[in-house]
Amino acid sequence: MTPLMFLVFILALITPTIYQRLNFWLNKKSFYEINLREKSGLQIHHGHFGIIILFVTTIFIMFLEKNLLLVSLLGFGWGLLLDEIAPSLMMPSKNRELELAVYEKSGRATFLIFISVIILVTILYFFQGKY
Repeated sequence: MTPLMFLVFILALITPTIYQRLNFWLNKKSFYEINLREKSGLQIHHGHFGIIILFVTTIFIMFLEKNLLLVSLLGFGWGLLLDEIAPSLMMPSKNRELELAVYEKSGRATFLIFISVIILVTILYFFQGKY
């Protein structure tokens, strides 16, 4: 990794946290009404977007050379995810039955996600370098 890539990674890492925390501090009301959460019915947080960015970036890094774009996406994804770790661990949960019911209900979706990832990586593995 070049010094420039390292600097870009660090800047991309801290950018989402600075943005989210400043936005929360300056405009807390914007956190109450999130259209995507209302329309989807899912508990989507910016950490989930970080996971998606990390997933996609990891796939690219597996099959391509590192470049500034991939390094910045990696830092940005980690920044989104890391900003959510402490709040999610500190979130009180008094309903273990509900947690376990949701975990049980998510089994099929989890299985489909794993199968999709395995198929995608397998396809990319066999087609790498052919185009």
